[in-house]
Amino acid sequence: MAGQFNHGNIFRKAFECNCIKLLVSAYQKAIMENFIDINWEENDITAQLHKYVDEDPFRLKKRITTNVESILANNSLPKNRGYAKKYSRIDMRFVVFRNNDEYKYFAEAKLLKEHNSKLKKRYINKSV
Repeated sequence: MAGQFNHGNIFRKAFECNCIKLLVSAYQKAIMENFIDINWEENDITAQLHKYVDEDPFRLKKRITTNVESILANNSLPKNRGYAKKYSRIDMRFVVFRNNDEYKYFAEAKLLKEHNSKLKKRYINKSV
C-alpha cells in the first residue's frame, strides 16, 4: 500500500512562503527607498507596502492576487442593520487558485510605539 501524499498542503506551504517573500521584499524596498515615515499611521504603512507587493513581478509570476483591508465575515453575528461594521478586518489578503481550490493568506500590520507599553505587552512575547 502506497503512502498518501497531500499535494494541497505542500502547495499551501509554498504559497504562504511566497506571500512572506512578497512582504519581506516590500519592506526591504520601503527601507531602501527610505519611503515610510515614522509619523505615518498603520494604514498608511500598509498601503505603501501593498503598493510594493502589487508592483512586484514575483507576484505576477506566482499569479497571486492581493488587496488591503479585507473583511472577515462572522456568520454568528445577527444580521441587523449595521452588522457588517462589527466584522473584523485584516490588513492584507493574498489569494491564489490551484485547480478548483482557493488558497488565502492574511497579513496583519501592527505599528508598535516604543513608549506604549500596552501595545508592547499585547503583541511582543519576551519569553521567546
